Amino acid sequence: MDLVARHSGLGSADSLRQHLGRSTGLTPTAYRRSFRTTRVVEPSR
Repeated sequence: MDLVARHSGLGSADSLRQHLGRSTGLTPTAYRRSFRTTRVVEPSR
């Protein structure tokens, strides 16, 4: 995340997370999951 943030001009992973949340209303994990094409089954706890 730090590398992506620096290359996109946001400076830090925290800034990128905040920007993503404000822009999409999603956490980085939820954003990535929205693009999955296959269903991943989470192990039960």
